[in-house]
Amino acid sequence: MITKSLNYIARQGDTLFSVARMFNTAIDDLTNGNNIINPSLIYPGMPLTVSVKGIMYTAAPDENVYGIAMRFGVPYEAIILANSLAYPYIIYPGTSLFIPGIRGNGSAQTAGCPDASMPDWGYPSPPCGSYPWPTPPPCGYPYPPQPDPCPPQPCPCPPMPEPMPCPPQPEPIPCPPMPQPMPCPPQPQPADYFIYTVKSCDTLYKLSMLFCTSIEAIACANNIANPNLIYIGQKLRIPVTCGKLMHYTVAAGDSLYKIAGMFNTTVNSIAKANGIADPALICPGQQLVIIADCKPDP
Repeated sequence: MITKSLNYIARQGDTLFSVARMFNTAIDDLTNGNNIINPSLIYPGMPLTVSVKGIMYTAAPDENVYGIAMRFGVPYEAIILANSLAYPYIIYPGTSLFIPGIRGNGSAQTAGCPDASMPDWGYPSPPCGSYPWPTPPPCGYPYPPQPDPCPPQPCPCPPMPEPMPCPPQPEPIPCPPMPQPMPCPPQPQPADYFIYTVKSCDTLYKLSMLFCTSIEAIACANNIANPNLIYIGQKLRIPVTCGKLMHYTVAAGDSLYKIAGMFNTTVNSIAKANGIADPALICPGQQLVIIADCKPDP
């Protein structure tokens, strides 16, 4: 027989009685070896050092942990914990195992025989020296019910505190009346607008001044919620609210300066409305959009 110190972590439901029974050791050895003052107070996760006696055993072919546990009359979990076996607890022929808390005289030939001096733990014992060993249940053999070291004491319930009264709620502040949406100005007839492509640095204010209209008229004609948000390349309908929208075909000898004088407008207004980058470059037959009688401020 050899003595070995094992490290064991207490689980839910463990008591020193059940741990001592698992490893076939004494409760006093557990309390003295772990400096436990009150044997009734162990908790899940508590590390315990268990000093147990046992033998070394070499696994034979076709043996498993459960069969070896029943052969020696010890809990199979004790063998698993003592040898740090990992699930699914496979062992191979020739594997050396420490068998803790063995019953009887520790002989492998007679270890399977029940020892009348040992308590019955509920583990089946096969006939001495015979095979096959019975198959354990899927979840293992249950530990016998352990008596509570101390009867549970009822915990007197403390008096419930009185609920704190809710502070008085302030009167709700009435919401201010919502401002009425600004009415759109009268919309021009469908023929009284032209299409303009937004360029760099354009704003609705600049376009309204250049084409003798208003910011509100352009915004309403294009369903623009925020007049400050327009983007380059955006196509805008420019309604003509002041002056008259004209379409003019350039004749030979015409210039933007001459055409602006004919229709009482400005060269910049004509060039901007028609996307002409160089006012000097127009040609006969070119169609121009002109807002007559519109001279915006420079």
